[in-house]
Amino acid sequence: MKSYASICSFDGNFARLEVEMYSIFDEKMGNECETRIFDVSLDVFPADDEEFYEGDIVVVEHDMEYVTKILYKDEVEKIKRTERISSLKKLLEAKM
Repeated sequence: MKSYASICSFDGNFARLEVEMYSIFDEKMGNECETRIFDVSLDVFPADDEEFYEGDIVVVEHDMEYVTKILYKDEVEKIKRTERISSLKKLLEAKM
């Protein structure tokens, strides 16, 4: 399955990912989706020269138990999520 994941941290030869447990092709992404934390070897990252950082949104392949490959960084999805968080913060501030 291909899903979105956010990079939480790096530690040595591993990265900690928060993986969303639904397909990126599933239209019903909502505010409440199941996520799981996976520690993955840096070997599953693409071999090109692209750099990855904490907070990046990536598309991963997984079998619900293991992340087998990180396909690419999704900048468009990261921007969408950042804008959604910013909007929510503004709504909360307006209510206070």
